Amino acid sequence: MNMPRPRLIINAFAMAVPSHNFFGMWRMPYALAHPYNEIQTWIDIAETAERGKLDGIFLADHVGLTAPWGGSHRLAAAGGFSFPNDDAFVICSALATRTTHLALGFTSSVIQSNPYNFARQISTLDNISGGRTAWNLVTSALENSYRNVGFEKLPSHEERYARAFEYLQAVYALWEGSWDDGAIVRDVENGVFVDAAKVHPIDFKGEYFSVQGPLHSTPSPQRTPFIYTPGLSDTALALAGAHAEGLFMSLQNLEAMRFHGERARAAVKAAGRDAGDLKLIQSTKIVVGSTMAEAEAKLAAIREWADPITDLMEISGIAGVDLSGVDPDEQLSVEELARSAPGFKGALGMANIRPDEKTISMHELASRTQAAPIVGTPEFIADELEKWQDAGADGINIADYQFHEGYVDFVDHVIPVLQERGLAQREYADGSFRNQVFGHGDRLPSTHPAAKHRGAYPTSID
Repeated sequence: MNMPRPRLIINAFAMAVPSHNFFGMWRMPYALAHPYNEIQTWIDIAETAERGKLDGIFLADHVGLTAPWGGSHRLAAAGGFSFPNDDAFVICSALATRTTHLALGFTSSVIQSNPYNFARQISTLDNISGGRTAWNLVTSALENSYRNVGFEKLPSHEERYARAFEYLQAVYALWEGSWDDGAIVRDVENGVFVDAAKVHPIDFKGEYFSVQGPLHSTPSPQRTPFIYTPGLSDTALALAGAHAEGLFMSLQNLEAMRFHGERARAAVKAAGRDAGDLKLIQSTKIVVGSTMAEAEAKLAAIREWADPITDLMEISGIAGVDLSGVDPDEQLSVEELARSAPGFKGALGMANIRPDEKTISMHELASRTQAAPIVGTPEFIADELEKWQDAGADGINIADYQFHEGYVDFVDHVIPVLQERGLAQREYADGSFRNQVFGHGDRLPSTHPAAKHRGAYPTSID
């Protein structure tokens, strides 16, 4: 007797830019009718996702230009490739008023906002959404991002992650330690709204951040938002293993999923947590047709809008070095790339290099950064997603390969098949997003590092 499969975590994955994954997609008729910078576009996406009982919407984000291509950013700007870029958090805040169950996920770098202000924004959004916030924590590897917020240069990989670890301790202290349970009294008869003895300054002082506290926002359903992280470097996996609840992955094939999945699970265990405390979420592009021929024709039509140089520009941009003058088939030194390209240690670089490889071409590296789109009938797509689940994936981020029209196709045609197989939920669970994913309540478990801040600050504002 076959055991029933666990359901997949399924997010709609997009970015508030004209073209996210490929140049030229903003020129498609559907995209022109649904501009990225109009809120109705995002309301339509969110309502479609919630109609299909998807877990969440997740918006990528960054605060700087990627590396130039050919000495300038002209091609990126002209093609609308990840530029311009609106604020993901603001969009998610707006969507909180138009959705009921959908998780609201967004990327925010540890340099984007100071810990206090960020913690206050998160608590506010988690409160008004009823516990539906999800944060993709990133360190930023773009020099322009750091220069935009006052740095003179891009810090080292090690310093960027040191900042992230410290940032987490500061916001954990605010979310978990500022307010005791029961601090909100609302005693009308005696005129007491807050029990001041149960509210605490945190007096956090680190190498990079200093926060007195307490947090001015009241405790939210989750207190700490559901935490995603990306990246497959050893440092990124150490961060995910200790702190994350979801790890975003963009892997080429099932073998890579199995290999990096084992690395991620090992990192979780090394941090003293259960392997199941971290969900592995694979980025997936899906093109649906009633027949294979129809799906292939739809993919061909989509590709007519896409510029083939996109993959190479993405590698160059995220690596942080202009590779426009390099023959895409030329073998490049892996050691030199790791030394000279600041973003190469991340998910688009070293994670896709075999230990015995000394050289690699841009074309080969680009081909390894993400799986080929799954193209076919709903049944074929479900079969393929089962293979990814068997290889270790706990969920998928459906990338906006067809701009936003693809979400409608997925919800209308693929979700019913996945629900029939038990791979997609038919209804939302009660409570917060964390409870929907893990089923153990709204708060982080006692094994999570954030828990040590509960009751850790004896001084009160009383």
